[in-house]
Amino acid sequence: MKRVGIPCSDRQAGPPAWQGRLLRTVCITLLALGAFDSAIAESNLSWDQLQPEQQQLLKPLRDEWDSLPAARQQRLAQGAERWRQMSADERATARERLARFRNMTPDQRAQLQRQRERFESLPADRQQRLRERWQRFKMLPPERRQELRERFQSRSPDERRRLREHRDQVRGQAAGTNARRPGSHAGSRPNGARPNR
Repeated sequence: MKRVGIPCSDRQAGPPAWQGRLLRTVCITLLALGAFDSAIAESNLSWDQLQPEQQQLLKPLRDEWDSLPAARQQRLAQGAERWRQMSADERATARERLARFRNMTPDQRAQLQRQRERFESLPADRQQRLRERWQRFKMLPPERRQELRERFQSRSPDERRRLREHRDQVRGQAAGTNARRPGSHAGSRPNGARPNR
């Protein structure tokens, strides 16, 4: 299946850097906040209701556990359970992301929160496409990922906005048409024109 609206030379490049950063920041936020499940129970968890492994991980919070809001207790318990199920590599990545989150300024954290909210407001299929593109991007060699990041970051904010708008417009047009003219290409432009960069 051909990807719509992406010039041929960029097809193997993976997702645009902003999508990778968005997905990465969403993951960091989810991990840092312990928000691993949207269904949060309303009742408080007593310390004794936690599994022994959860208690071990949450031991620094034992004295204040009963005073925490129920929603926070649930998130922490779920986060501890998820942590317990992670591989050593996943834990190392999580520690690195948490350290980055802790070093963020309040403005950076607020921006991260806005990005997370924007991602969560997307339809489920769009979220899934972004996750898949992020996975493809992560599979690229580090040099290629860095090249793509630099290429995107070298563009002006106006150029980035125009590229996003063009991409969204092309996707919207492609979603509205099920049939294409014979010989046409979803990403083609008149006279082989390319989008402004």
